[in-house]
Amino acid sequence: MKAIEISGLSFCHDARDAAVLSDVSLDLDHGEIIAILGPNGAGKSTLALCLLGLLPRERGSIRLNGEDIGELSRAEMARRIAYVPQSTQSAFAFDVAHMVLMGRLAHIEAMGSPSRHDRRFAEKSMEQVGVWPLRDRLFTELSGGERQLVLIARALAQDAPIVVMDEPTASLDLGNQGRILGLVRDLARTGKSIVMTTHLPDQAFNLNCKVALMRSGRLTAIGPVAEICSAESMSALYGAPLDALTGGTANELTAFAPRLG
Repeated sequence: MKAIEISGLSFCHDARDAAVLSDVSLDLDHGEIIAILGPNGAGKSTLALCLLGLLPRERGSIRLNGEDIGELSRAEMARRIAYVPQSTQSAFAFDVAHMVLMGRLAHIEAMGSPSRHDRRFAEKSMEQVGVWPLRDRLFTELSGGERQLVLIARALAQDAPIVVMDEPTASLDLGNQGRILGLVRDLARTGKSIVMTTHLPDQAFNLNCKVALMRSGRLTAIGPVAEICSAESMSALYGAPLDALTGGTANELTAFAPRLG
């Protein structure tokens, strides 16, 4: 049974508007990573929100481990799927330790309090991501990159079998980008399924994962990164001439650079 099965998914904000997503179908195994690539406005974030049940489907189905998400309560969804948004601002001045501990709410009964196990799990998540030294800082006072790392730690604390990450490295420097990609790889090795949106095909090469190319709300190709991401396909996806820069390592890591006139 697949961890995620999306079939014929369509979504539009208003019946009078053009569809934001049109007939999107993909699946993901347990322990598999898929990187969703596409230009701004392609529908990547909308797809993530539909997968989380935060936007209503117009047509199609979304199943997590064989169950339609429409039949799952919000509490059940929270135990099955964690979310790392692009960025967020807290309306309240919580410290980092409390922000991460909120990830444990899915495992705490209504009106209950975090147990010693919950607190230790949150601490371990902060250590994994490298934000333990920030634990007493206010979330509202952190830099954009630091906030992103805290949100990733919160998602880890949730301990869901599926993790959806919407451009998780967008605000991070190269060192932290590498740390998070390594964490994504390690999470998949433990059996978690990862859906990650990104503008950077080189991250998919680094992870050696499945990719889905998205443009104008449609998936144009799905498959292994080495087969799908060529200079030609990336140029067509982003609507600009791109050159492939391939290294000499065993993994043949490939990046793409815009061709200047």
